[in-house]
Amino acid sequence: MTGLKTVKPFVINDANLLSQPPVEDSAPAWVSGFNYPAGSLVRYAHIVYKNGAATNGTVPPPDSGTVWVPVYPTNTWSLFDAMTSKPTIGASNLSYTFRFGQTCGAVAAIGLEDVQRVTVTVTDPTAGEVYKKSMNVGRSITRSSWYLWHYGPREATGILGYFTDLPDYPQATITVDIAGSAGMKITHLIAGSVQEWGMCVELGAAIEFEDYSVKKRDEYGNLKLIPRQVIRETTMSIPIMRREIDGFTKFIQDRSAKPTFFIGSSDIESLNTFGVATANIKVVYFDHSVVDLRVQSAS
Repeated sequence: MTGLKTVKPFVINDANLLSQPPVEDSAPAWVSGFNYPAGSLVRYAHIVYKNGAATNGTVPPPDSGTVWVPVYPTNTWSLFDAMTSKPTIGASNLSYTFRFGQTCGAVAAIGLEDVQRVTVTVTDPTAGEVYKKSMNVGRSITRSSWYLWHYGPREATGILGYFTDLPDYPQATITVDIAGSAGMKITHLIAGSVQEWGMCVELGAAIEFEDYSVKKRDEYGNLKLIPRQVIRETTMSIPIMRREIDGFTKFIQDRSAKPTFFIGSSDIESLNTFGVATANIKVVYFDHSVVDLRVQSAS
């Protein structure tokens, strides 16, 4: 049995992203002095802005907040924004290459739709290609009977593609290739440092849901339904060694309101959650303690 794995994401920026898909967004790049009618959408520094009034100014959108209002990240960069649930929508293939200048132990593609395969390649400038692995995700057989195994429907079950065993090459480039059908969606793509805590994740872990949909009846008894997001929460108990208590305490404090990837199981995908966590650490035994962890999904 393995303990709880955590992936602390690195910040993705222009300095460490070496290549990206060629079309960043349908919104055109902002041009200084161009005549923009009210309601125009433009992109600037990977953000899409909308203007509330006609303008032909020379001040870029971030410095002209009374004219331009940020709306959302560009399509290509949306998957790097942990604070939004807006996915990146791509063609049948997307590719990103990073170099962080420090060891990157993990890569995870999260919230996948119509994605079939995720491939990660690590290339060191001296040693050459030192790592290449693929993970097939997407439609799979989820039925247990013989008949349904052969003839049952295939359901979209794979929403994660993650790799936590990247080798220690600080100056290497990391390329992530995502393949699927046209219009595939990726909600989050993260790369970061991986750490394992505790001795195991105890039986009794739970998956809960908070439904923000509106379900109510009018005065005549008619049911009114307004679909909204359903947020998933996972709860787990992890026995940790006495020597880990202070380190885990600091880790949880540092990650307050910062999404982190928590991997609680190698075979139950729903226990692996990218989100924000709260923890209750109970010092109940001399040599180990128990962490009650609750993780709320970021999307």
